[in-house]
Amino acid sequence: MRSVAIFARGSCTALKWMALFGVVFALGAGQALAQNAPRNVKAVPVDADTVKLTWEPPSAAGNGNRQVANYQSRYTLVTTVSWSAPADVSGGSGARSVDIDSLSVNTEYQFQVRAEYTNPAGESPWTPANLRATPRTVPTFTTPPAVENVDGGAKLTWVASDA
Repeated sequence: MRSVAIFARGSCTALKWMALFGVVFALGAGQALAQNAPRNVKAVPVDADTVKLTWEPPSAAGNGNRQVANYQSRYTLVTTVSWSAPADVSGGSGARSVDIDSLSVNTEYQFQVRAEYTNPAGESPWTPANLRATPRTVPTFTTPPAVENVDGGAKLTWVASDA
């Protein structure tokens, strides 16, 4: 068993230290267990009102063999930073993506994901709030776009599916 001691000058509560280091601790059996957050989170616009979040599971290193039970996601407009209520992601511990829909087209959002743990129960910190995406309309094509050389330039033609 390893022990770590941190000494600070001035007033700094335990909550401030946890926020400072971005780690949530669950105390049990006389030891502190870090609850790691999901890794490599990405946000990709799917269509006019949907963004797909993908991630890898939290690192097991330093996690005390804790098991992920579920994931949660949330989002906010970049301009307001008023987070939505956390939403459970379907698929339990095996989930690696979620589609966030009913968003506004051409509006920038921030997204976060966290893991929920068992034994002991608890949640990881949210992933950093710097993950942004903007849902947008992406044209679909009846025929693939074609490129042709025209007087030192290029001409791009296609047939849109709604034409």
